[in-house]
Amino acid sequence: MESKEHLRISGLIGLAADERWVLAGSRDGSTRLFRAEAGDRLYGQWQSQGGYPVQCVALSSAETLAASGTQDGRVQVASVPAGETVAELHGHTEAVESLAFSPDGLLLASGSKDGTVCLWQRDGESFTKLLALPHPGPVKQIQFHPDGKRLGVLVQDERAVRVWNLDKLREELDRIGLNW
Repeated sequence: MESKEHLRISGLIGLAADERWVLAGSRDGSTRLFRAEAGDRLYGQWQSQGGYPVQCVALSSAETLAASGTQDGRVQVASVPAGETVAELHGHTEAVESLAFSPDGLLLASGSKDGTVCLWQRDGESFTKLLALPHPGPVKQIQFHPDGKRLGVLVQDERAVRVWNLDKLREELDRIGLNW
């Protein structure tokens, strides 16, 4: 009988799943990768920088990148399935509570307890911070619309979801001379 010891994840916090992979983040600072068709077999594992608890995880639509948000406000992006860190993003002062890749994989959004949503533009395996969108409280959840043109943001203690129209935001920034 095969041991299931490798399945014990201390303080599971975040989970993301797609067709090929399941990603789990944990309070012990680890991000673990499982094959979707054999979810009971650990495929890979990596630690957050500094060993800070992983608050949330996300997979890119092509399932080639995994993002982990940590309690100290960092976002670590790793290649899938190797688990090698390709980028370390610093844009928040408090815990990253939610992450989402756009459907085309060219944007990564990170939402934090500090009340900001950061948008990161992907160029290959590097990421550039486009902007930070302030909110009146901790950001609990973010999600791209399937068309990739809108971003839903759930702020703690609010009764509605805020929806950012990214095309209109880009147009407005261009109008005032700020290039996205």
